[in-house]
Amino acid sequence: MEKLEENSRPSAKHTARADEPARRRRTEEHSNPAPRRPGRRRRRRQLRRRLQTLVIVLVSLVLALVCGALYAGSCVSTGDKNLPNVYFDGIDVSGLTKAETETRLREQGWERENTMPLTVQLPAGVVFAVDRLTAGAVMSLEEAVDTAFAYGHTGRWLADLGSYLSARVSSVNLGEFTAMLNEKYIAEQIDGGMKLFEASTGGTDEYVVDKEYATLNVVKGAGHLALNREQLTAAVLQALLAGESELEYDTLENPPQVPDFPTILQTLDLEPQDAYFTEDWEVVDEVVGCRFDIQEAEQRWSQANWMETVRIPVEIRAPEVTGESLRGQLFRDLLGTQTTYFPNSIQNRISNIQLAASKLDGIVLNPGDVFSYNETVGERTQEAGFLLAAAYSNGEVVEELGGGVCQVSSTLYCAVLYSQLGIKSRDNHYFKVDYLDWGMDATVSWPQPDFKFKNTRDYPVRIHTIVDPVERYITIEIWGTDTDGTHVEFYADRYRVNDETTGEQVGWNVYLYAKIFDADGNLLRTEERAPSTYFLHK
Repeated sequence: MEKLEENSRPSAKHTARADEPARRRRTEEHSNPAPRRPGRRRRRRQLRRRLQTLVIVLVSLVLALVCGALYAGSCVSTGDKNLPNVYFDGIDVSGLTKAETETRLREQGWERENTMPLTVQLPAGVVFAVDRLTAGAVMSLEEAVDTAFAYGHTGRWLADLGSYLSARVSSVNLGEFTAMLNEKYIAEQIDGGMKLFEASTGGTDEYVVDKEYATLNVVKGAGHLALNREQLTAAVLQALLAGESELEYDTLENPPQVPDFPTILQTLDLEPQDAYFTEDWEVVDEVVGCRFDIQEAEQRWSQANWMETVRIPVEIRAPEVTGESLRGQLFRDLLGTQTTYFPNSIQNRISNIQLAASKLDGIVLNPGDVFSYNETVGERTQEAGFLLAAAYSNGEVVEELGGGVCQVSSTLYCAVLYSQLGIKSRDNHYFKVDYLDWGMDATVSWPQPDFKFKNTRDYPVRIHTIVDPVERYITIEIWGTDTDGTHVEFYADRYRVNDETTGEQVGWNVYLYAKIFDADGNLLRTEERAPSTYFLHK
């Protein structure tokens, strides 16, 4: 059965021969097509030519448009004026040159408003400023002009043309600025502000009782106010970026609390005591008692500003004698003074007078103290600064160290006489001096004779000396406390001194008298002072 089926299939060779005439016919048909009509080919050629023309026209049009756009863009890019319809921070700068833009911005106040410094107000009235331009928070006027002009002038022709067309359609507002903060400058300004704050808030918050105005005064926060630098810096940066011109920063680090007024009241509520002198005539001040209302004190302190003086009313209980009144009693009155002149003295003598007088100036004698001229001035030596000058010695005029110091001692002696102090030791010169009246001089030498006097008054006395080397005079004043207002005048009686053998006059005996008057000028008494004997020059 299978074999029969296999034999019944035609062979491949037989099949190929059967198909060969058909293939030959198809080949001949393709190689010899039937002739077409001439009109159809012509129409196709015409269509192709039209398409080519259209393409050329379109390409030419596009090229023309591109060239025109590029030309227009180049004109926009190279223009010297801002584009139309351009605003800077709301200010119309359309069609202006750079110079005109700068003028317009100035006229509209842009520079003034945008470069105004940031003023920082700290507690206690401390103020410092941060320049916004230097800080990099705003652009300069020059940058603003450049920003306005840069729109449409980038050098990219097509982009600039697009900017121009956009500006023609709608207004363009420029002025946005990305801050580049100068942190170093800002830190320096903040450091300066904090130093001002520290200087202004220093001191102490200790209370003071003002007796004249009956107030208890305390400076709120003095010595205790502090700022957090990081927080202050953050606040300044934020204000700069926000375009603010003022910043009030009042945040304190650990602000001080209300003073302990109950303890203060306990300290002040004392029994009053008079001021008094110590044995050395130092003044011990009075004790003042005072009281105040604690609740009022706390309220006034809370309502006050930092570093403001809080004045709390107090009830003063003052004693009768104050330290000020006692100090006012000391050295308030000129008890006595004397001036003598040295018009013909050489420079060495003037120098000695100045040196000796300087050692007297400022000397204070308490009641009962005794003054020694030699102990105060010291030995007249070259090492001590004294120079050679003319002086009396045993009835002769000689050159010796310290010549001229006797004029200082004599001037002091007169001032002491007018001050009515007690004379303890005094010798007159061998000859009468030409710079004082009879009986008013006091000679000194080392170690003797010395000039001594005692403060016989009830209050301390102080010596004050003035030497004028130009006008050539010395003035000695004695200041103290005049308790009775008495004053004194002097006169002298002279008697000849004769040689016992020859009867020739050799000198004068002088007796000095003091006439003492009361405050109203009434003569109270006349007293004799130390006698003197002067010899005549041979």
